[in-house]
Amino acid sequence: MAEMGSIGGKIGGKKRAEKMTPEDRKRSASLAARARWNKEPMEETQETRRQRAAQEIAAILEKAMDDMGLTEAQKDAKVAEMTAIVKEAIESKNDLRATQRERLHIAASHA
Repeated sequence: MAEMGSIGGKIGGKKRAEKMTPEDRKRSASLAARARWNKEPMEETQETRRQRAAQEIAAILEKAMDDMGLTEAQKDAKVAEMTAIVKEAIESKNDLRATQRERLHIAASHA
């Protein structure tokens, strides 16, 4: 079975390369080389940093809840509670920003 998978992977890679433009192949090869040899750090976008941070937080919380001996239902309840707290914090922060923008707009119009 492993041999068949290996053969299929080799065929699939060739087919993929045939469909790619030269620029796409170069970009793909460059990313692979950087990942393999870590020659230069890969560019990390703000979104990927957020995703990585969220995954790290989730892993920490999962471990903490496991250490507390919570059941899956209790874990789900805790996650829902934490989600509500975070949403509320985000909304209040957005409300504060809107209030600040409004104050700045009023101050600018009076100047």
